[in-house]
Amino acid sequence: MIELHHLTKTYGDVRALSDVSAIISPGKVTGFVGPNGAGKSTAMRITLGLDRPTSGSATINGKSFAASPAPITAAGALLDARGIHPGRKARMHLLSIADTHGISGARVEAVLDIVGLRSVANRRVGTFSLGMGQRLGIAAAMLGDPGVYLLDEPVNGLDPAGVRWIRHLTRSWAAEGRTVLVSSHLMSEMAQIADDVLVIGRGRILAHAPIDEMMNDGNAVRTRVVASDMATLLRALGKPRERDGIIEGIDARTIGETAARTGVALYELTPLHSSLEDAFFTLTDDAVQFSTPEVSK
Repeated sequence: MIELHHLTKTYGDVRALSDVSAIISPGKVTGFVGPNGAGKSTAMRITLGLDRPTSGSATINGKSFAASPAPITAAGALLDARGIHPGRKARMHLLSIADTHGISGARVEAVLDIVGLRSVANRRVGTFSLGMGQRLGIAAAMLGDPGVYLLDEPVNGLDPAGVRWIRHLTRSWAAEGRTVLVSSHLMSEMAQIADDVLVIGRGRILAHAPIDEMMNDGNAVRTRVVASDMATLLRALGKPRERDGIIEGIDARTIGETAARTGVALYELTPLHSSLEDAFFTLTDDAVQFSTPEVSK
């Protein structure tokens, strides 16, 4: 279990985290999402003892990770797969980590098999593709067979087969009762692997809920409508939010019945299935730090 207790972190005048509290439970994959600069990486680094909070605390299974006598058996992490000396061979990199905790060479060979790198284990890391580097980083995270995993953008650089492999691997960890926290910008991927979603924006927790609940929020109901008199229809519906013919928050049946009652002809009435991406943009609309203007059509 990962617990964040009123975490606040400031860098000069910049507040990266502001009173962040959350419990990431075992037995499920928790997706950690938010815009660039939202505070995801800062929260993960504090949890792993790589940064100190200005106030508050973070614990793994009730203890500070930095105070653990055998850290890699408490939690495995992938934060930056490129943070390995390019001249080091993959197998030697893993053996050097294993040696710090008395982990056997047999375990090193086992994780090389799991991540599919045994055939290139004697190659220098500098010759690896980004996806191969990701696999090596995951192998390092697995060495201590920990009960907690923290992965930052684990599918970055992986091909479709690698993405599917990560999906199955993280789900298998959760099925074994481990705690799995995965940060990603890919909402489509998060929708396939996460049980819970933790949304952060401008250093604050915006939502923390099961993914089905997040996607089925009533505010996320959207319906595409083409009508003979959209203005009249919208007034009859109570002036809901509408953009480019998409009405938010009202289902197709209600719109159809209202159109019939007011004499408005409908040429299209299509329910749009809510997605995690829809929910994400709704929650983070006011929390985006780096935005670009819309492209004119």
